[in-house]
Amino acid sequence: MTLSSVHPRSEQERQNLQQSVDYSTVSSIPEIWAIAAERFGSTTALHDPHSQPPIKLTFAELNQKIRQFAAGLQALGLSRGDRVALFADNSPRWMVADQGLMTLGQSMRYAALRLTLTNCSIFWSTAIA
Repeated sequence: MTLSSVHPRSEQERQNLQQSVDYSTVSSIPEIWAIAAERFGSTTALHDPHSQPPIKLTFAELNQKIRQFAAGLQALGLSRGDRVALFADNSPRWMVADQGLMTLGQSMRYAALRLTLTNCSIFWSTAIA
C-alpha cells in the first residue's frame, strides 16, 4: 500500500509538486538561499509581527542580508575555523546571523541555556579560550 493510495493527491498538491525546487546539487545549507531568492524572490520568507518594528523579509531580502552579514564578518577578519558564540533571541536577526556565519564556513555549536551574568561570563571565557 502506498501513501498515494491512502491519501490521493489533489490537483493543487500535484501542481505544487511540479513547482518544487530541486536542491539535490546543494552541498551546504547556505547555498539554498540564493536558489530560493531566485525562485521565490518576492515571497515572504520571515515574518516577525511581534518585534518592534515588525519585520517582514522576502527570500530576496533575506539572501541579501545573509550575504551582507557574512561580508561584514569577513571584513572584520573572521575566517573559517574561528570560534564564534552567537547569543540572540529567536528572531529574523538570529536567522541572518546564523546563516551568515555558516556562509563563511563556521560550524555552529548551540546551547540552550538560561543565562545569568555569572554563567554568561564563564561561558564567554571558555568560548574564546
